[in-house]
Amino acid sequence: DQLKAGQRLKIWVPQSTAVTAREKYFYYTVRKGDTLYTIAEKFKCDSINDIKLVNNITDEKMLKVGQVLKIRVTATE
Repeated sequence: DQLKAGQRLKIWVPQSTAVTAREKYFYYTVRKGDTLYTIAEKFKCDSINDIKLVNNITDEKMLKVGQVLKIRVTATE
């Protein structure tokens, strides 16, 4: 038996170790003095790279007051 491209698999996970994670997003408007670091700290983001990736930011020095950023939050149940 070999796996084939596009084949769906069921993977058993013991109930005791199963954690359901959902990604949610909210929007933040950049204020004077904000940096990606301070925004990541404020919202307990994993890293500034996540904010950069979600918002297609290549140069963090290009943040502008009034710019709206999409911030990813992972909620576990």
